Amino acid sequence: MFRVLDFTKDNVIAILVEGKITKSDYEKINPLIDKTVRDYGKVRFFIQMNDVDAMEPAAFAKDVKIYLNNFNKIEKVAVTGDSNWQKMIAGITSPFISGKVKHFPKSQIVEAQKWIQE
Repeated sequence: MFRVLDFTKDNVIAILVEGKITKSDYEKINPLIDKTVRDYGKVRFFIQMNDVDAMEPAAFAKDVKIYLNNFNKIEKVAVTGDSNWQKMIAGITSPFISGKVKHFPKSQIVEAQKWIQE
């Protein structure tokens, strides 16, 4: 499930990710991504990952499609979470965007927020 966080402002889209990630999660957030790109030219993602149970294959396909469609429009991605696979996700994302991707442990969430706004 995705939930847009209050931290979302200007060209920063902040999302809490937890539970099961579905294709409909991406369908709900796509209009926000499109609007941010239209308004600011580039977008920055702050992704706070909590306990993620599963990701539907269709959701994974949507995720990759968003990155590919916005390859030159994604300026930064900050991924927060403590599990090794969450750190790995940050590394896997990197080739799909022209911007920077950085992983932060949950204990550094404030630093992640500062980095995404720099």
